[in-house]
Formats: sequence, structure tokens, C-alpha cells
Amino acid sequence: MTNSDSEKELLRIFFEKLTERTVDKLVLEVEEGNSAARKLYAAEGYRLVSSSPLSAFGVELTEETWVLDLEAAG
Repeated sequence: MTNSDSEKELLRIFFEKLTERTVDKLVLEVEEGNSAARKLYAAEGYRLVSSSPLSAFGVELTEETWVLDLEAAG
């Protein structure tokens, strides 16, 4: 199993556990430069809903917020 497969499997398990509860959406935040996470989120149906500047440890970054509507997905 590759890292990518492992990451997809973790998201799938997490998603299954959430749908067993009354959670209606999942919100994830990621740094814009993390292309692997961004590709994974997009492939799994998450939508990019916002992007904003962030200063962390003296480094200027762009933070993105991705949302998955669990009611629509389930």
C-alpha cells in the first residue's frame, strides 16, 4: 500500500465514522503549498471555500479551507 493509498484509506474510514454520527459537514484546513493534500481533498469531493494569508513562525503562507458536505455525499 502506497502513502497515497494509506491517506485515501484514512479519509475513507474517517468519513464512514462521521456518517454514523450527526455531522453534516467536514472542514479541513491546509497550507496552499501542500499539493498532495489539496489533490486528495479535491479527488474525494471536498470544495475549496476560502483562501487567506497566514503568518506562521515568521513565514508568510496561504491557508485554504476545504469543505465536504456529508449530507449531500451520504
